[in-house]
Amino acid sequence: MDTVLTKEEIIRRCDAMRKNRRKGFSMKMFAEFACMNYRHFEAVLRDRKDTFTETSQRKLSRALLALERGEAGPRIDILGNRFVGYHPKAKPVYRRSMSLEKTGDGFKISIGLRNKYDFSKPRLDD
Repeated sequence: MDTVLTKEEIIRRCDAMRKNRRKGFSMKMFAEFACMNYRHFEAVLRDRKDTFTETSQRKLSRALLALERGEAGPRIDILGNRFVGYHPKAKPVYRRSMSLEKTGDGFKISIGLRNKYDFSKPRLDD
């Protein structure tokens, strides 16, 4: 059984996903992939008016972890419709990355490959 992320972690990762303009899909597509109503999804994440139920928490956690592991991602069907769906073979999408990381000595530049849909590390802004 998969681990279930905490509500705070889900909100933090979804906020990081929202700020990422190069993710390749919209938040509405992600909400549909997670089997959630988009209005409820936005009310929880952006407006902070509502809270997650346990079922919604499990659905979002499963969707976020599937993106991170490469089991799911943006796809296009024969008619040209875009959606987020599961891939036949799990293969994470890697991209070149250069970022600043805070260490005990100060800041260091981290250069290398990074999973495109891994939002588990907090950003420097956070």
